[in-house]
Amino acid sequence: MVRVTSLDVKTGAGDGVDVFCIIMNKVESNEKSLIQNFKKTGKDLDILFKEQKFEEAIKMFMVNYKEKLDEVIKAKEMRGLYYLGFVSTVDEVFLVNFKINVDHIPNVGVKKATKGGVSIFLKNFIRPEHGNVKLYKSKKRIELRLSKAVVEHPHAVSIYKLAKPISSGEGDAEAEDREEVEEGV
Repeated sequence: MVRVTSLDVKTGAGDGVDVFCIIMNKVESNEKSLIQNFKKTGKDLDILFKEQKFEEAIKMFMVNYKEKLDEVIKAKEMRGLYYLGFVSTVDEVFLVNFKINVDHIPNVGVKKATKGGVSIFLKNFIRPEHGNVKLYKSKKRIELRLSKAVVEHPHAVSIYKLAKPISSGEGDAEAEDREEVEEGV
């Protein structure tokens, strides 16, 4: 099964949009899967990782990723492709948008492999200040994690913010105690 993130919206202008929701933790977000492949490239991934052929592993996934995106563009007559993300923090939800530069996919490569050799950080996929992208051997997929700086960027749009409570509730217990004392007299 080859799965490229589905497109949720085709705009009137002919752009394709994949919409996702993620939670921002203290430093980075949880993951957004971009492509998962068990059959076509996944079966060779364990061997490539074992032999530390990380560049080949990335190229294999990126060729597949580009082919799938090209198919979507052609089949659905898309002009451009975008990721539109709802990123939630503890008290706010932001809207962020990224253009998918299909022509730049061949430039993606290995930034570094993790010490245990179970995943590879990719270079040239996303600007480092916006986040990171990894290929996970065990999950057979490429995942995006956004950095906290994304929601602090001037182009991030705050679309919802929790209202500050009008009371902390701390004074309620004292008031109830006073009422009980007054009623008992």
